Amino acid sequence: MSAPAVGAEQEARAGGWALREWLLVALFYASYSANTISLTAFDATNAARQMDGVLALSDTATGSLLGLGSTAYLVGKFTAGPVADALGGAPTTSLSLALSAASLVFLSTSRSLRSLSLGWMVARYAQAAAWPGVMMMTQHAFVGNGLGTAVGLISTSSRAGAILGNILLGAMLGVGRSWRFVLRAAATWSVIISVLVRVGDRHCRQLQSSPAVDAGSSLAPGPEQAAAKPTRTPFLKFLSVLARSPRIWLIYGSNVFATPVFQFASLLPIYLVQDLGLSQAAASQAAAIFPMASALSILGSTTIWGKLSEPARLVYCATTMAAAVAGMGLIGRVRSTGPLLVSALVLVMAGTSPTFYLASGEYLATVGGTRAGTLTAWLDL
Repeated sequence: MSAPAVGAEQEARAGGWALREWLLVALFYASYSANTISLTAFDATNAARQMDGVLALSDTATGSLLGLGSTAYLVGKFTAGPVADALGGAPTTSLSLALSAASLVFLSTSRSLRSLSLGWMVARYAQAAAWPGVMMMTQHAFVGNGLGTAVGLISTSSRAGAILGNILLGAMLGVGRSWRFVLRAAATWSVIISVLVRVGDRHCRQLQSSPAVDAGSSLAPGPEQAAAKPTRTPFLKFLSVLARSPRIWLIYGSNVFATPVFQFASLLPIYLVQDLGLSQAAASQAAAIFPMASALSILGSTTIWGKLSEPARLVYCATTMAAAVAGMGLIGRVRSTGPLLVSALVLVMAGTSPTFYLASGEYLATVGGTRAGTLTAWLDL
């Protein structure tokens, strides 16, 4: 179940990435950002659905809808990992994006809370498989070749997707497009990326198996990759390792702490519209502060992460999570838009992101082995 830790000598190889490696990072980045754009499309249009005369959703109905989606996401995380281990990273990611897109199209035709609930539950179930799939692709492509750097960069993709989703989709609302159009636009992008994942993965496999690849090429497997493929860890042994690992439980606990903060982003546009009087478009664009702060925090943390010892990383994560707690306290005092609101949102997302994405992602990508998909998904429950 374990794999070699990412050492300094492995990280140094990231500076020697060729065009292929950077293209893979871009593909993996686009894959998970597309998944987040789909989620953001739904969150950004919550207020618009409440104002839709056909639906006339109340705050309670919206909360129930989001709760059902979270339940489906949890079930998806529990089952998506074994599916990813069986199918592989690229097929899992591609199927996740395609099913999520189909669900968004179905949602765009909904005329009742029941159909909205069904469509959103399927969408969230599908979206649960995206991160395990992307992490498996990253592990396969970069183990022994700057894996920590690759994980750090790709971890910002969710925040980039949320930024683009809030700004671009919010702009669509601002020019009079309906929430139904916004969902279809996000679905179209997911389909495009889904196809690119399959094509890119097929091309990558062809290059790796080509006899033209010489030992000095960046496409040649490194010493870690050239080793014999590990046998699949027996499931009961896998469960035993999970139960007895303090580090795994620490990661699980930190994710439990951070997840409610990230879910706050789903309610933020409604809060900005109802309590602070912003328009739907302005509220969606203001919500981009959340992911922007997160992305900058991850990028900044990536530059120093490899230089920190393990005890120093614990202190670093504890400090940033304390900043997130302070930010949530500030949000409760906000009565209007302005520097206080911006500062609070920045503290929250900058504080939770390094632990939620960087620390968890790098560790899971290096220790998962043949159960990497299951481990990644379950610890994201």
